[in-house]
Amino acid sequence: MSRRRTLVLGILILAAVATASAAQAQMPREWELTAFGGGFLAGDIYSSGNATIQVDDTWTYGARIGTNLSPTFGLEASYARASSDLSIRGFADYDGAVGTVTFDQVDLNGNFGSGFYRQAYGYFTLGIGMTILTPHAADVNTDTNTRFSTNIGLGLKYFMSPKLGLRLDGRYRLTDTNISTDDYVYCDPYYGCYSYYSTWYDSGEITAGLVYKLGAK
Repeated sequence: MSRRRTLVLGILILAAVATASAAQAQMPREWELTAFGGGFLAGDIYSSGNATIQVDDTWTYGARIGTNLSPTFGLEASYARASSDLSIRGFADYDGAVGTVTFDQVDLNGNFGSGFYRQAYGYFTLGIGMTILTPHAADVNTDTNTRFSTNIGLGLKYFMSPKLGLRLDGRYRLTDTNISTDDYVYCDPYYGCYSYYSTWYDSGEITAGLVYKLGAK
C-alpha cells in the first residue's frame, strides 16, 4: 500500500474514533458482535483476450464488531478470509490449475439505515480497508501483498430478542492490485482505437450470520 493511501486510511480511522467519542455521551453504548459465513464470488484476476487467470468461487467466513453512533449511522470493523483455486486458461504454454490464493480482508465500514419494523434494521454500507493476497503455487516462491480496497453493500438485521439476531449481508469489493488485471480497446470515429489497462480486481460476497449485542438490556 502506498504512503498516501496509508495516510488517508489513518486519517479516516482517527476521524471515526473522534466521532465515536463525541457521540458516546448522547447514546447508550451498545456493541454488536457478528460471526458470519457465506459465498465468495470471485472475478478473474487477469484477462487479456481469450487468456485468463481464473479465481474460483469459494466459501468465506469472519467476524464483525460495531456500534451505532446514532439511530441511522454506525461504525463497524470486520475481518474475512477466503481461499480459492487458481487456474490458467487460454495460454499457449499451459492450461490448467496452478495453485491457490488466500484473501484476508480487513475493513472499516459506515452503516447507514434505520429500523423499518421494531425488530428489523435495513442498512447501506460503505467502507475502506485492505486485502492481503497470499498466493500458493508448487515449486514457486510467492510473496504476500497488502493492497488498498473499498467495498459497498446492503444488509438486513432481524433481532429475535434484545440481544440476539440474524443478519444477511451482500457486498461488492474492489482491490487495487497495482498490476494489470485487464486490458480494453476503445474506438471512436474521431481519434481511432486505443487500449487501456485496469489494475482493479473485483469480487463479491453474500453472507449470513448471528449478531449478539453487548450492553443491551
